[in-house]
Amino acid sequence: MKEHTRGSQIERRRSQRVLLAVPIQVEWTTAENEIVSLEGKTQEVNAHGALLQLNARHRPPASVIITHGVTGRSAQAQAVWTDNAAQGGLMRLAVALAVPSETFWGVKIPIPQEED
Repeated sequence: MKEHTRGSQIERRRSQRVLLAVPIQVEWTTAENEIVSLEGKTQEVNAHGALLQLNARHRPPASVIITHGVTGRSAQAQAVWTDNAAQGGLMRLAVALAVPSETFWGVKIPIPQEED
């Protein structure tokens, strides 16, 4: 796990972050069994998840499916953070992929080996 210093705070990242704008679709099923689908784009990605921008008013539930707008690949993810005060009325949503992937976002992002 890499440590990065941001001001007086230390951040721990499990893989390298990459600034990348990829069209995506975020989908989930409501308690009433309705499918909700929102389009957006990535802002930052890594092998373990991403920071997304969505045109949404309400936070998605914890479990979502992300579909890559170029490759059509889908992945299960967990919504871990949201910011409704983003510019232009866009919601920023951080997600963690259920299964980390070096290639899901269309670029190779190596997953560092754990140090003993």
